[in-house]
Amino acid sequence: MASTIQQISLDIFIAMVCSVYDWASHFLHRLLLIYNLILAYMKDKMSLSAFVTHTHLYQM
Repeated sequence: MASTIQQISLDIFIAMVCSVYDWASHFLHRLLLIYNLILAYMKDKMSLSAFVTHTHLYQM
């Protein structure tokens, strides 16, 4: 009985770690996209409207 409870708590722990990892990787991916957009903006000095359009395309 005790081993079953341990197994369940281990499963819950693993699931929590995985969900935190998923959230973190998604967040980092977003951060990287924004960083790349800013770099592209600095490099090309494109107009603000083009920058906004560019950002909208990434969000879809």
